[in-house]
Amino acid sequence: MISANILFLDIFSYTGYKYLILCINYISRLLFQFITLHILITIITSIMLSYFILKTLAAVVPIGSTITGPPRHLILLGIAFMQFVIIIILSIL
Repeated sequence: MISANILFLDIFSYTGYKYLILCINYISRLLFQFITLHILITIITSIMLSYFILKTLAAVVPIGSTITGPPRHLILLGIAFMQFVIIIILSIL
């Protein structure tokens, strides 16, 4: 979508950080009996991951990489938002 020269392993490693966050959320679910505390930890870690993905991909993807298609900032925001949604869904299930 972006038409940028980004290595596959870079993208794979950036999106693999969600599994660390899922482990943290799972441990919080086991340790804390209060469901509200688990939900709060899930939301905070999801926001942290989304911010991390947004900033690291913004540093890696060149500014002039999208010649046709949606602008670069919309694609990066969409990717960060999808990471947030995926973490929320997988942590609740």
